[in-house]
Amino acid sequence: MFKAIVYFTFFCLGTIAGFAQLTTNKPIAPFIITLSNGKVFKHTDLVKGKAAILIYFSPTCGHCKDFMKCLLAQKQKLANKQFILVTVDPLDDVKAFNDQYHLQKFINIKVGIESSPFIVKEYYKVQHFPFIASYHANGTLRKIIDKEMKPVEMVTQVLNE
Repeated sequence: MFKAIVYFTFFCLGTIAGFAQLTTNKPIAPFIITLSNGKVFKHTDLVKGKAAILIYFSPTCGHCKDFMKCLLAQKQKLANKQFILVTVDPLDDVKAFNDQYHLQKFINIKVGIESSPFIVKEYYKVQHFPFIASYHANGTLRKIIDKEMKPVEMVTQVLNE
């Protein structure tokens, strides 16, 4: 019985330590996306020393559209961050989303598609849209928003550090 308790204790401690490392030290996914203009944008193209917000989304998702409206309503808070919107949806849908929200006007917002093997989706185990991984300017993970919440609340969590 004592042996079982010791094994269980080590298992729990190992699980907690593993989870803590996963959520706090995880660098941004090594993404490669194709932008709506056909150019490739990689994680290595991110501006060093600037906070990064990676958003996994679908351009046809109503919740994602509501999130984008709320995000763009806070234009004054967007400048000091870089946003990477990633999807697996067709490029035509991405172009329509880009045009609808005039995202081409923002040099710090990149919108594109990832191709198989869907690195970002697998890296973060994305289950629903929008999924958000927010990183500090030094590259450390600040927050993951992977549960459904109101778009206004999501934007507040993303923009307020």
